[in-house]
Amino acid sequence: ENFDLMIDLVINHVSRESLWFVDFINQRPPACYYFWEIDPSVDLSDVVRPRKSDLLTPVHTHQGVKY
Repeated sequence: ENFDLMIDLVINHVSRESLWFVDFINQRPPACYYFWEIDPSVDLSDVVRPRKSDLLTPVHTHQGVKY
């Protein structure tokens, strides 16, 4: 069967200075697996948020820019 799915999901943020995020930037396991990355060309126009700021934030890592 086909389903339409809507999720009310709140994913909290983490500080850029947190050790987990610093390890993500340096691509150190296991922290490099703790964050979701998404191609900025993906259509995210159906995402509803209560703010106007960009949904994705570019992050400079040792493997290039990630979103």
